[in-house]
Amino acid sequence: MIDLTGKQFGRLTVRGGCEVRPDPRRRYWCCECQCGQARVVRQTHLLSGATQSCGCFNQDRAIERQWRHGQCRPATAEYRAWKAMRGRCLNPWNRKYQHYGGRGIGICAQWSDFQSFYEDMGPRPSPSHSLDRIDNDGHYEPRNCRWATATQQANNRQFNHLITHDGLTQTLAQWARTLGVSPFTLSTRIERGASIELVVRTPVPWQRLPLYEWQGQTRSLTEWARVLNISVSTLRNRLSDGWSIARTLSEPLHQEKSSRQRTHKPLTP
Repeated sequence: MIDLTGKQFGRLTVRGGCEVRPDPRRRYWCCECQCGQARVVRQTHLLSGATQSCGCFNQDRAIERQWRHGQCRPATAEYRAWKAMRGRCLNPWNRKYQHYGGRGIGICAQWSDFQSFYEDMGPRPSPSHSLDRIDNDGHYEPRNCRWATATQQANNRQFNHLITHDGLTQTLAQWARTLGVSPFTLSTRIERGASIELVVRTPVPWQRLPLYEWQGQTRSLTEWARVLNISVSTLRNRLSDGWSIARTLSEPLHQEKSSRQRTHKPLTP
């Protein structure tokens, strides 16, 4: 028999033995916490240090973490980015782990604490920004991370096709925007074995869209659809049915529906 009366374990002070025991095979003690709450604790838990308070210790720690940076409850965008970063690099069960921690991407030691991460990165500039690594093969650390937009991140992906011409290196999508052509056109040229000079310098054949004149104005079918607030497919269907351009552009949509309904004959039994 060990008498623990009067002894203190963490925040708990033993007041005496407990006659009403949850488990008759174990010995329990009646304890009083520093916060004033009474609790019955198993003797082995007191001696091993497994129980040191009535539960207020963990609550105080959670409140302390929350008030330290004030961003975990409710979680801010910066805090969610920090948690997602740790999940990708440290949790093997994370669905993105193979592209981050699985291929050796780590986190610097100082960013194990959110406060340090927030001091280095600062607030997110806008809702369209997210955490990005400048060197896609580098670790998460202050000199290699930034807040970037979705376009910047897409241009920085591991699987992007980079093209260098006249000392300028850009992704396929960036070259397409620079040259005013579609990425499909550039990728087709590369697949056919064209040199970088031909890929970048070859112009795209200009295709003239058919124009339609009505009421003294000339526009393409797409532009007329936007002006009249009618879908392009509806205008194309009218023309394919043999309608004149004046009727195609002037007749409202509801009249077309009613005329089509009149052409349908009722089914005879």
